Amino acid sequence: MRRIAPRHLSRIMATLSLPQADPSLSVLSFAWRDLVGTFIATHSQPCSFDDGVLTLSCSDPAIASELCLRERELCDALSQRGFRVAAIRLRSART
Repeated sequence: MRRIAPRHLSRIMATLSLPQADPSLSVLSFAWRDLVGTFIATHSQPCSFDDGVLTLSCSDPAIASELCLRERELCDALSQRGFRVAAIRLRSART
């Protein structure tokens, strides 16, 4: 019986049709608490990052207002961390 040569994991993974998460969103989500602080991070989280627009899910209207007021500051802070965020969009989180 002939033994099949082992294949690289990358070739095996390429044949699977698993949804891929945006690595930028993963990194941004990980750094979100550090960027905005514990309280705001408890009530908001990044949910998509597409074409320079960061969409945040926000569970509290007061936090949403705070994020709107700090949009330019947050975009600048994200740019310093290597993200090219031109705008922030908010959506209400269902709780």
